Amino acid sequence: MTLSTDINDKFKEFLNSKGLELGKVDFNILVLTAGSWPLQTQASNFNVPLELEKCVNHFQLYYNQQHHGRKLAWLHHLSKGDIRALHLKKKYEFQVTNYQMAALLLFNSSSSLTFENIQSSTNLKESELERTLESLVETTVLVEKNKEYSLNNAFTNKRLKLKLTGALQKETKQENTDTHKSIDEDRKLYLQAAIVRIMKARKVLNHVKLVQEVIDQAKSRFTPHIPMIKKCIEGLIEKEYLTRIEGESDKYQYVA
Repeated sequence: MTLSTDINDKFKEFLNSKGLELGKVDFNILVLTAGSWPLQTQASNFNVPLELEKCVNHFQLYYNQQHHGRKLAWLHHLSKGDIRALHLKKKYEFQVTNYQMAALLLFNSSSSLTFENIQSSTNLKESELERTLESLVETTVLVEKNKEYSLNNAFTNKRLKLKLTGALQKETKQENTDTHKSIDEDRKLYLQAAIVRIMKARKVLNHVKLVQEVIDQAKSRFTPHIPMIKKCIEGLIEKEYLTRIEGESDKYQYVA
């Protein structure tokens, strides 16, 4: 996270040195190492709004020049921004996801749009677009009639700064299950790698000592459950990375 702050500063220096501009956008980015964060990329051909294209393209150019061989995976489904609504009597500021932003920005040039119009412009999956538009209707920023959407010119709220992202925070049961499953799989891989490193160095180790060393290695990232460690040990025995010493069931040996 600290490195991301430094990257943003250096990116601004890069823009100034190249004479590049981002338009009327205040852009900040978090660059996170995939192996350290349980964040899932989404198979999506999402069309970045025209207003953000320069930000994405210029940062891609900067990052590729700085880091050869690294690949950026844009997590637009986890990104957010603030946009100002100037079509109402009061000047509201909405905090939105990138998907919500992409839909709302289309109304800069159209008074009403069909579901198909918005999908064609954003290239979002039907289920994701339905969820996005439902959140904007639920917060009364948009009004919908027969799958045709328009801005709610009668929108009003006591607060001038509003989070529209809240309507999307409700994770479905399936999403919740998938998230936990993905995290567990990532943790198992990490624990298996830790066990192999420890056993490669120690050659022979008893069960209690091995479990303790694995916990010590993992605690900076997460607190592993002992049953999960046991499963990882059994898995490595099946794959013949480890073997039990004959006559001593609680002692393991590394198999070179």
